[in-house]
Amino acid sequence: MLNIFNLFLFLLTLWVILMALSPSFEIYYLFVGIIASALISFISYKKNFLKKDGHILCLSAGFYKFFLTIYFKNFLSSIYLLIKVAFDLAQSPSLHKIRLKPNNKLSVSLLASAINMTSGIFCIECKENDILIHALNRDYFKNFDLQQTCVKLSQINDDDII
Repeated sequence: MLNIFNLFLFLLTLWVILMALSPSFEIYYLFVGIIASALISFISYKKNFLKKDGHILCLSAGFYKFFLTIYFKNFLSSIYLLIKVAFDLAQSPSLHKIRLKPNNKLSVSLLASAINMTSGIFCIECKENDILIHALNRDYFKNFDLQQTCVKLSQINDDDII
């Protein structure tokens, strides 16, 4: 039941943040957000989308800290990448296959998200312990520290809310 409540709070928080960024704030839309968040949480509960032993990291401080760190770390490098691609079309794309050791604390989908947020590389395919990555240039793949990312992802649930 805690996972459903976490989902509700996450959806409602996201709704309020998006409302705060809009030019006008109306109470009507706040109620629509509450109803929509409750409805999605209720449907998820009834359809068993979230299991009791599942992991929702949306309230974990480590989750936000990790992905915001990746975002701000790669923001300027993404702008540099856009400029480089716009003026220098001589790129040498490459494919890389990574085989991960089985690890129950590491979510492959979170690793794929971390890879996709890194500039110059993109996760094409995820299978159980294999990840296929497209790199715009070999240097972008070499600069990505897979081992450090895996260690940080395995420690992402730092406050043990779930």
